[in-house]
Amino acid sequence: MDPSGKNSFWQSLFDFEFKEFITIRLAGLIYALAIALISLFTLIFIIDGFGISFWRGILNLIISPAIFLIAVTGTRVWLEITVVLFDIARDLSELRKTILKSQPNQTGDESEIPVNQEAKKS
Repeated sequence: MDPSGKNSFWQSLFDFEFKEFITIRLAGLIYALAIALISLFTLIFIIDGFGISFWRGILNLIISPAIFLIAVTGTRVWLEITVVLFDIARDLSELRKTILKSQPNQTGDESEIPVNQEAKKS
């Protein structure tokens, strides 16, 4: 464990209790790899167009920037949603720990967290 209290990447990777998420740490790498792959596929798309005909190649060359931007934007949105979901899970876990520390129950069972009765009805 490093001084900040977080496990190293390798410790988190082989944590079979899933106490820490590595997805957030890998998001930047996944995004970089996705951009590299999208760039490669865009280049292949252009070259393939010229292999079919000159005019098809020109058409592919014209529309390829739009396809590239749509693919990169979609990848970015997907990764941001994924990171937000993991952030929510982490924050809820920390909130649960805070509630359990501030309001210990009589039975000692941590699964019993006081719930608002109004929220239970809906």
